[in-house]
Amino acid sequence: MNLQEFYTSAIEAGKKCDPRGRSAANKDLRKRRQEYDNLPKHRRKYFGTELLENPYPDSLIIVPPHEDIEVKRLVISIDGAQYVIKYARDKDAILLTHHPEGIAEANLHLAWPVYFDSLRQLGITDGMVEGIPAGHYIKKIRKRAMREDKEDWQGDNVELLPDYARLVGVPWVTMHTIADMYAHAYVKRLLEHENPKTLGDVVDVLMTIKEYQVGAMESRVKPWVILGGEKRKTGKIMLDMIGGGEPPEKIFNALAGRIDTIIVMHADKDLQAASKKNKVAMVCASHIQSDTLGMNLLLSDILPDDVEVYPTGGFRRVEDPNRMKELMQKYDVTKGK
Repeated sequence: MNLQEFYTSAIEAGKKCDPRGRSAANKDLRKRRQEYDNLPKHRRKYFGTELLENPYPDSLIIVPPHEDIEVKRLVISIDGAQYVIKYARDKDAILLTHHPEGIAEANLHLAWPVYFDSLRQLGITDGMVEGIPAGHYIKKIRKRAMREDKEDWQGDNVELLPDYARLVGVPWVTMHTIADMYAHAYVKRLLEHENPKTLGDVVDVLMTIKEYQVGAMESRVKPWVILGGEKRKTGKIMLDMIGGGEPPEKIFNALAGRIDTIIVMHADKDLQAASKKNKVAMVCASHIQSDTLGMNLLLSDILPDDVEVYPTGGFRRVEDPNRMKELMQKYDVTKGK
């Protein structure tokens, strides 16, 4: 498998795990093509052709090699590329990170539609919120979140680390939303199968996943109940493992009365306060371990067995990839639409 084939396989794998269904991902591409075609010709070269082929443009080859190369060795890190680029060079390996840098970071705001569009499946766009239809309310929050995310990166030197990788000759790939969708799909179907009754049961179900077990043993970071108490009933659960960052606080106004429990990867004090105000219980599923789960599921699906993997930067490779494949089949995790 060469690098381009690895990248293309990852995109197709992402569509398979998209919570909106494969058709929604292809619809995003058609919209971008129309936007591109409507631009004056002199502006098209600035559009970014990666947006026309990849519905998840925070998952990219951000430092391509001078010529296409075989994927033989991967240094895999959740983030902290500044610490591992030289290590990848020493290993003569391709660098694969989860959190986006470079042009993938600049595209991060384009990951939000996957999150907001998936809310329709939970009935969150039904009824009224703050005097307006819930669907319109969600659209307003989505537009604001995308704008704020885009503005956040405008002042950053997003090419700093990719330039360093280019200087030392390290090809670099990032897999963000695609890996997040794998984790989301897997945990969602596992919870549906196990049907936890209390928040404590939710933690116990999460702790059956090896990535969370490893995190608990190595770093003492594990899933835990942030709001509600372990004996509280779960009610209707919303899983939040996809998006450009933490869900906007205002989303909890739409969750009130529709969702009883939300499972997140991280939540600051303001987000916790919004959850508490709207009487939504909260469980944290551990950020880095959730990212590791998604990366492992993706790699188990598309990576040839003969590729050497060097885990670092918080990533831990699960030694039994067949376990992942079997569980994915058992719970029909990757059923496309």
